[in-house]
Amino acid sequence: MALYEASVARAVHRPLSLRWVYPTVSLVTDVVLVNCAFAIAYWLRYQAHLGGSVESRYLVAFTFWLRFELLLSVIMPLSFAASGIYRQRLGLEWLGEVFALARAATVGMALAIIITYLGKDWIDEHSRGVLVYTWLLIILLCGCGRGLIRAIMVQLHRRGYNVRRVVVAGSSSVGKMVMQNLTARRDQGYHLVGFLHENGHAPDGFGRFRNLGAVAHCTDILEKNRVDEVVIALSSESHADILAIRDYCMHHNVSMKIVPDLFEMSLSRVRMDDIAGIPLIDVVESPLSGVNIIVKRAVDVVVASLTLVLLSPVLALVALAIRLDSPGPVFIAQTRVGRNGRHFPFFKFRSMYQDAEARHAEMMRKYGHDDRIFKHRSDPRRTRVGRIIRKLSIDELPQLLNVLRGEMSLVGPRPALPSEVLKYEQWHLKRFDAQPGMTGLWQVSGRSDLDFDEMVMMDIYYIDNWSLGLDLKILLRTPAAVLTMRGAY
Repeated sequence: MALYEASVARAVHRPLSLRWVYPTVSLVTDVVLVNCAFAIAYWLRYQAHLGGSVESRYLVAFTFWLRFELLLSVIMPLSFAASGIYRQRLGLEWLGEVFALARAATVGMALAIIITYLGKDWIDEHSRGVLVYTWLLIILLCGCGRGLIRAIMVQLHRRGYNVRRVVVAGSSSVGKMVMQNLTARRDQGYHLVGFLHENGHAPDGFGRFRNLGAVAHCTDILEKNRVDEVVIALSSESHADILAIRDYCMHHNVSMKIVPDLFEMSLSRVRMDDIAGIPLIDVVESPLSGVNIIVKRAVDVVVASLTLVLLSPVLALVALAIRLDSPGPVFIAQTRVGRNGRHFPFFKFRSMYQDAEARHAEMMRKYGHDDRIFKHRSDPRRTRVGRIIRKLSIDELPQLLNVLRGEMSLVGPRPALPSEVLKYEQWHLKRFDAQPGMTGLWQVSGRSDLDFDEMVMMDIYYIDNWSLGLDLKILLRTPAAVLTMRGAY
């Protein structure tokens, strides 16, 4: 940590900028790897005979495919560039980049085949397995190459190279959530200088985040701190302040990003229409509706069933350890609030002593800071086994039964206690528009280290932007979040 901060301090006075490194190196690497992928695909099909032996009349020299290989060397980088893969995007992880790369590779390969067919239909006379192998190998090799480049860039960031100094304009819960994620992702080369609070009194409860002053003084503050990028997290009513920051950024070559406020987030899926030339905004229904719910449910049932079968020995051992450690039942069934406010029994391995519920009010008085959610690192109600299984989130595994019963999903907002819901504000209730989940966006983005409003904002984002791809990304990130045990207690 100290080394990183020292490197950032040196980077403020270092004139060398390496923003061009990532796109340039990525482009060169992709061209090389596309050619490698094609060469390997040719060898697999014509030399190793993967996919069956090739008849002698279809055996051709590598030079026969040379024009197609050269075409791929041009089209693939263009397809990647058109998909925005060469642009460093804040918050985009390696797995997300691989998904984007796979989509772009599919488009690039399709274009190359179409162009080749329009020129001459010689592919019909020769093995098309080369095309399939090339497509798969491009995704594999370029994905691995992108991971290696990222690892190198992380080392450069830690040494103070290519570090961008960022200021967040806005002290709302959204602004705090942005700052939380910026400080948690130092590997992406962003250093949070501080934040600007809305005009008026300075806010409380921002802890480690440095308050640089009011938004009204943004010009002087941004100039003084030599900022490279501004993230605007102001409400849409703050037109004058947003325009002032925009003007400064435009005239001083400073990048700018805008975070939509809660109302704008709820309209993230809209269609434009018109009547007699008058533009209309057609609000599209939530993606978590219709056939998408059926697809999500089918995935939940299949994955939950397989997981229960595979983990049954682990579940048996945990149950035995709980029984031997302390008196009481192995499982508990708490009442939780699910989709549309329906109550359901929420299954967990018991991780606390039997009097835990009776001592809840005492714990809130002693440790609680937010009565809408209670978590504490030193909760004395936990048993010895409970401390371990809570750290590793093993106590959550019985919720697979809730998934099979249709009360929960694998991914979704965390189900709340009825007593917590009574303290909710009106906008918090939107998190009940989706089936609650065993894991979710905020669980893989800080878990209990996030405050309640940050959790709800992430739940709302998930609901408004759901896709099977997003579910897959969250599921693949969950094991890492569990193993690091960050925010788990």
